[in-house]
Amino acid sequence: MTTIDILQIALSGSLFSLIWLVQLLIYPSFRLYDSVNFKECMLHHQNRITYVVIPLMMMEVIVTVIQKDLVLIGIVSAIWVSTAFVQVPLHKRLVASKSDIDYLIQSNWIRTILWTAKLFIVLRTAIHAL
Repeated sequence: MTTIDILQIALSGSLFSLIWLVQLLIYPSFRLYDSVNFKECMLHHQNRITYVVIPLMMMEVIVTVIQKDLVLIGIVSAIWVSTAFVQVPLHKRLVASKSDIDYLIQSNWIRTILWTAKLFIVLRTAIHAL
């Protein structure tokens, strides 16, 4: 197993863990935030989560492209499309209104399923390589 393979496993595991925390804990907790402070809470979340997510997603792209695995490239591409065209705009709208929380949670299942599938593919490939 190469260093790139190990990085892919680490990144896939990290993003898998993060997306499940977001899906089951963080996004649903938005429903509980006080309407008075909701805008500040959303801005705080968006600013802080960016420091965690962006470096991991950028490294994931680099490692996946280096590996030249078309299935993984397709999965990562779909995650980026969902992030850029669905999740980011929804986060921006949430700063103004709580009304899109349920849609944020529902639409995030796309990324949750994709990162879960990616981890299983990466782990299966690693096990078969042993």
